[in-house]
Parts: sequence; C-alpha cells; structure tokens
Amino acid sequence: KKKKDKKNVSWTLPSFSNTAALCMKNWITMKRNFLLLLFVFFLPGLIVLINCITIGLSPINLPIALVNYESDCSENFYISNCEANLLGCYFKQSLNKSETVNLISYTNESEAIRDTEAAVLRGMIVIPEHFSTSVLKRILSDWRFDHFLYYYGVEDEDVGKFDKISLSLDASDPQLALFVTKTVTEALDSFTKEVSELCKEDLGDIIDLSILSVDDPLLGDEDTDFREFITPGITALTIFFLAMALTSESFIAERSQGLLERSWIIGVLPVEILASYMLSQFVVLVVQAAITIIIVFAVFQIPSQGPIAWVAVLTVFQGLAGMSFGFFLSTICNTSMDAIKMAIGACLPHMLLTGIIWPLEGMPPWMRSLVWFLPHTASVRGMRDIMLRGWGVEASSVLQGMAISSAWILLFLFLSWKLVRNKIN
Repeated sequence: KKKKDKKNVSWTLPSFSNTAALCMKNWITMKRNFLLLLFVFFLPGLIVLINCITIGLSPINLPIALVNYESDCSENFYISNCEANLLGCYFKQSLNKSETVNLISYTNESEAIRDTEAAVLRGMIVIPEHFSTSVLKRILSDWRFDHFLYYYGVEDEDVGKFDKISLSLDASDPQLALFVTKTVTEALDSFTKEVSELCKEDLGDIIDLSILSVDDPLLGDEDTDFREFITPGITALTIFFLAMALTSESFIAERSQGLLERSWIIGVLPVEILASYMLSQFVVLVVQAAITIIIVFAVFQIPSQGPIAWVAVLTVFQGLAGMSFGFFLSTICNTSMDAIKMAIGACLPHMLLTGIIWPLEGMPPWMRSLVWFLPHTASVRGMRDIMLRGWGVEASSVLQGMAISSAWILLFLFLSWKLVRNKIN
C-alpha cells in the first residue's frame, strides 16, 4: 500500500501555488571540500594542457579550389627541367608543399564559386590561360621573350602583360583567411625563387613579384575584423556562465536550511522545485540577454549581415543551457563553494574547446568531431553564420545550435530531477 501511495504522489500534477511559493529562496554560507580543493590545484595544469592542444596551432588541409586554365599539370617533367610555359604548374607545386591548404582542382570557376559560397571551400585560386606568356612578356627583354616564343612554339597574339593569378577567399572567418593569404604569399616567394634558379639561362635573374590580385570575397565582408569574429562566442559564454552562477547554489540552499525535506513533506514535487527555479531565473536571463544584445549591436555597432532576432534566440538558448547546468551542479555539490569551483572549472576548458578563441580547424581531427556536441560549439558557429555570412534560421549550424542546446537543457534538467528525488527519498 505504501508503494502504491508513493507511486500516486509521483504522478500528481504540479500545483501553480506550490510553484509560485517556491520561487522565493535564500542563499547559504559556502563551505569547503577537500576533493574540490585538489581539483582547483590541478585546474591550471589542465587549462594549460588544453590551451597547448587547441590554441595557436596552424590550421591544416583547408580546402581551396584551384582553377588552372593554363595546364592540368598532368606531366611531371617540369619539376626537374625548365618549362617556362608552365609557370602555373610551378606555382601549384609550391602551394602543395604547404600543409595549410588542400588544393582541389576544378575545371571552371562557376563550380568553385558555388562551393565557396556554400562554405564547402575556403577560397578559390584561378590561373589564367596565358599566365606564363603574360608574365614573361612583362619581365623579359624583347630578345629573351622572342627566344621564349620560338623555343616553346607559343603565340602571343592578344596576350596582355598583366594577366595575374586571382585569389578569392571566404572572408567570414578572418583568421583562416589570413592563414590562406600568408600561405599563398609564401608560395609565391618559393615559386619565384625556384623558377629563377631552374630557368636562369632563359629568364634571367629578375622576376616581377606582382602576379597575384586578391578579388572581392565570395562569402562575407572583407572588412571583417577579429572583434566581429569573437563577439558571438564571448556573448554565448557570458550568458552561459552568468546563468550558471545564478543557479548553481539553488538546491544547496534548500538542503542546508532543511526546506527541501519540509517541502516534500507538505506535498511539493521535485518537478515543482525545478519549475520554480526556471521561472524565477528566466526573467533574469531575458534581461541579461537583452542588455547584451543592446550593447553589442547598439552601443558598439557590431554589424550583423543576418537577422539579429535569431542571434537573440540562440543567446537565450545558451542562457537556458547554463541555467540547467547550474541546477545540475547544485544537486551534486555539498556546498556553495564547491558549486562555484565546479562552474569555473567547467567553464574555462569549455571556452578553449568550443572554437570561441581559435578556429576548430586548428584542433586534431578526432577532437574536432567530439567538441562539436558541446553546448557552445554549434550555437557559436550559428551566431557567426548569421552575423558574418548573412545566413538565417535555415542554416544547418543555427538549427544544430538550437537542437544541441535543447538536448543539453533536457539532459541537465532530467538529471537534476532524478537527483532531487533521490535526495528527498
């Protein structure tokens, strides 16, 4: 009979009056815990370890489209011999020596532009059809150029002197764009030195370095700076941490004052306790999100290419995730100090792992796949896609950001509810 009564109580519908009454609570004095003290001791080392793995490493294998109208470079005889009519192949060879970019050959520009605008590629390099003839016509003396035309059987009709390699990048990620630009610049230096040495007798000692023109970005704004890139991550992290800090001591206060046991005796349900905290803290969360959005877009005039409303929605989702995580911490910690230490210890590594400071492409591939499912990663990517790329809610990163945040919210609330029931029973 007792088991039957207990089962009936568990399925009692939540009471609005009980939930409203539970919205009022007090905070308690913090206490220490030896295990948490050890955690604090090892926390700096853990953060430095994560920092060394994730921050400051150069990204590798960035997909870049290469459209070479001059030659497909299928023959490798130019590597050891001077083939002055295949300068585009020498440039491709110099780029292939770098680990930063991964050249993907395209036969036309339209396909490369489509994939870049879809964020499949990080940029596009186009080598014009008469690149070698144009460059040599500009830098060689008349008799050397005539010798080049005769030796290679090249026609120079309608060939100008200023055909250049064009580079178009995805400027929505300025850090990766800088890495690609640096790689291309270094490849140009290596290319000119190699060709000058290999073809010294035919081309002379001087090669004009102005053979590259950077075109307008295919995605994003070329004026995007690092502040615009990092603002979405800092916004999400701030809302998440503050919401977590406000709620981390919730159940600790209830247990220390004996209110949790008293509430259960008078018929209060665990779901009512959780609902009361969610309702009371949600108002604070909305105000915090509103102030943050106003400061970002009104005070500092951070541009947004897409709808700001969806940025606000993702911000609120991050706050709810932080709030739920705070509830979970308060159910597993015995003191307020323990909850704060756990909150800080979880937040700092989280900041380093979710691409807020440094691109995810700089991480090892196995780590990159794992960190995508952390609460911040997809949401921050979605906010950046809205602000920097002008995408909307139809973008996969925005939908995944809301979905992954919702999954964490439900998981933390479910675990908190189960832990509260166990503590009461």
